[in-house]
Amino acid sequence: SPNFPVSFKPSRIRIDFKIKFLTNESTITDLGTDLLTVRLLTMAGPVVIAAFDDSGASPGSKNLTIRGDDKFHPSDCSANWKYETGLLQVSYYRSFHDSVLTRMSEGPMALEFSLSNQFDSNFDSAVVIDDVQVRLSH
Repeated sequence: SPNFPVSFKPSRIRIDFKIKFLTNESTITDLGTDLLTVRLLTMAGPVVIAAFDDSGASPGSKNLTIRGDDKFHPSDCSANWKYETGLLQVSYYRSFHDSVLTRMSEGPMALEFSLSNQFDSNFDSAVVIDDVQVRLSH
């Protein structure tokens, strides 16, 4: 995302977005994994929000929930893709501890979606991202 200015030190954040993961990778092996990493970039450093690969989405935790069909199935999107997930609704909520707040100076933040090819160069993956929302509060 472009940088968004923050005029205060947020103590809580909520991030919501929708994604669909498409791949030509094998979904039954750990070899040839393509990886989507979602990070919040702050002045105190990056905060990893979620990770998705051709084996599926990261499991839910107390800060991360993923709703929707996260299992890969044959793609109906186009002939270019072998497999896809359903449209996933991802929500991330976090309260920052004082140790993080003291390092997080007031300033811009950004949301980074990074898709990287791992271990091979023969296969491709893509991610469709929609409806991104970031809410910060004191």
